[in-house]
Parts: sequence; C-alpha cells; structure tokens
Amino acid sequence: MTFNILLIGSSGYIGGSTLSALVEKHPSWHITVIVRNENQASTIQNAFPAAAISTIIGSLDIAEVLATEAAKASITLQLANGDHDAGTDALLAAIGSVARPESSKYYIHLSGAATVLDLALAPGLPPSRSWNDTSDLPEILNLPATQIHAATEQRIISFASQHAENGVRTAIVSPPAVAGVGTGPIKRGSAYHINMILQRRKAFVVGEGRNRFATAHVKDVADGIVALVEAAYGELEAESDSGISSGAVSPRADWSSNGYYFLTSDWTTPDKATYVEKVVSLLGERSVLLEDGVDHLTAEESASLHPYGPIIFGASLEVQGRRIQERLGFK
Repeated sequence: MTFNILLIGSSGYIGGSTLSALVEKHPSWHITVIVRNENQASTIQNAFPAAAISTIIGSLDIAEVLATEAAKASITLQLANGDHDAGTDALLAAIGSVARPESSKYYIHLSGAATVLDLALAPGLPPSRSWNDTSDLPEILNLPATQIHAATEQRIISFASQHAENGVRTAIVSPPAVAGVGTGPIKRGSAYHINMILQRRKAFVVGEGRNRFATAHVKDVADGIVALVEAAYGELEAESDSGISSGAVSPRADWSSNGYYFLTSDWTTPDKATYVEKVVSLLGERSVLLEDGVDHLTAEESASLHPYGPIIFGASLEVQGRRIQERLGFK
C-alpha cells in the first residue's frame, strides 16, 4: 500500500536536503510538497523529474491549504519554520480531525536544540552543562515556556497525548547549529558567522569567544529525519497488513511523549575564538582580505549585527543525540 507524505519546507536548507535524501532512497514514494510559488514548484519538479512528487502552492500562512493537504497525508513533515504557531496549529488540527485508530497519522516537526540554551549564561562563555534526549527528556519537556521553541514543543506533545487513541504519533527533531553544503534544490547553505565576517571585513567574537555551540552536518540531520519517516512508513505498512492499529504494532521509533530527538554529528565543536581563527586562515588562502585582528563584541554590539546576535554568535550549547542511535541504530 502507498502512503502519502506531506513535506513543508522543501525550498529550505534542511527541508530541501531531506526531500533529496527521501527521493534518493525511496523514489517511488509519493511526496506532496507545499511551495510558495510556481518558480519553486518548477525548480523542484526539474530537480527530481523521475520522482513521485506533487507540488502545491501555499505556505504556513495559508491555513486552508495546510489543512487540506495534511488531512490527506499519512505522514506530515513540518520542516519550514518550527516557531510558526499558526501554521503548526493548522496542520495539527487537520491531522486530529481525520485520525482514526485504523488509519494512523504521523507528524514530524523540525524544532531546534536551542530549546535548552542557558539564556542566563553570558555570551562568549562555555556551556554550563550538557543535555541528552533520553535521561534529560522529562526536564526538556517541562522547561519554562519562555525558553526558545519550548511552548510549541509542549503544545505538540499535548496534542499527541489528546489524540493518541486515534493513532496520532508525533516526533520532534531538534538539531543544534547546522553546517555543510545542503543537497536540496533551492537553498544549500547557512553560515551566519562567516557571512557576517565577510560583510564586516573583520573577524569577531562575542565576549571572550570561549563559547562552543554544538554543530551537526546537514546530511546527518536530513538522514536522521528520513530514518524517522522510514520508521513511520514501516509501522503504517505493518498496520495495513495486519489490520490492527499502530498502537498494537511494535514500534522501532519512539513517538509522542518519548518522540524527542536531538540530531547531532560526531564532531568536536571548537570554541568561537578557535573557529574564527580557522575561518580567517581559510579566507586568507582564498585571497579574501580582512582587517587585521579580531574584535571582541559586547552582547549589545552583536545584536546590532543581527537581532539574535548574542545567541547566534555568542551562545553555548552542548547536546547528545542518543535516542535515534538507541532506537533506530542511526549514527
């Protein structure tokens, strides 16, 4: 039996790389993508001419489109803007309205590990602690709603609990910073610090520059999401073959109240001062001229570069993605 997958965010860095990975591994799976305009639709169709991809014009701001497509999908991936509450709520409402015990619905939401940031830690300092998505999960799911992403994550978990008997399964995927060249058809990169150094023509850190922010390769993040989609697809196939609800099928993945995944890479992230030193060296090898030295900015000065400058350039984060390794053997 064929199950429809709905993907929002295919024009983005992570969403596009996930679409590419899905098509590469499962070219016959039917995937519907919601894109903003006809140019994006044609770019995606041309990038995957042999894939079973349908394009729909819409966005997270158009609830009617979201509701219509989510109601038809067995697996919905919200990989666009994890903090777009109206769009997320429209998707969840549509899924909840059609979910039945004999016809399960899966929802996978791209959030971010910034949920566990120590916002009281001064920018430029190393992490105050390390977090993992297994033993620390109860604490993660009960963080104050003022934490980045936390209110949305808690609302998704609550929704899953309310609709569990009707076969609703949710997963929240939370990568740290993401780097590397993406494989999507439209956006393939995201490098705020390097781009800002190039714009300023001088390197900089915030405060002491001893902050370290965990970083994952975009391919690892995309492959981790695909592993969850495969787990959901497998459960749907088992449910269809046996005629029993997914609640009675032994799951490979954790879902809903346990379905929280830090998606990380096996990297050792240097502190920002070391990172910036390496960036300057690499730019020099490419004959990119910068002013000498490294500026040590205050939090306020970094905010003048970007509204979230103290976080993007000065925050620290250390997370471990254990759950996807333990449940799906993903490394």
